[in-house]
Amino acid sequence: MEIHMMGIGLMVINMERVYTNGLTEMNTMEIGKMILKFERVYSNGLMENHMMKGRNEYNGDFQNNKRTGKGLFKWVSGAQYYGDFLDGEKHGKGQMMYADKSYYDGDWIHDKRHGQGEYKSAKGKKYIGEWIFDQQK
Repeated sequence: MEIHMMGIGLMVINMERVYTNGLTEMNTMEIGKMILKFERVYSNGLMENHMMKGRNEYNGDFQNNKRTGKGLFKWVSGAQYYGDFLDGEKHGKGQMMYADKSYYDGDWIHDKRHGQGEYKSAKGKKYIGEWIFDQQK
């Protein structure tokens, strides 16, 4: 069975309990976050994937089981991105700190730097300007 989640609403977990706005099917209040079988935490439309034994971490909005809205994604490598997501991709405005400590702050389209942005390399070299599908113009 495929489960789609978006914001506050109905959630079915392992077909055993139904959660609606923090209440279980037995009308007991669930406080805080709910830990799911796949080591994900869902809370008021937010999904967090815990970093465990080589796993990446995401804390932010989701829709239809994809990162959509604002969020913070951390890779095991040490890289991290904070900003807008759409359908699981970096899309909109965002800031990316790469594993080598280089940095990009600007526009993204479909996981690519695209539009206006500022890049600073790990060695301090800077570029401020336009990007076209991950390439400096």
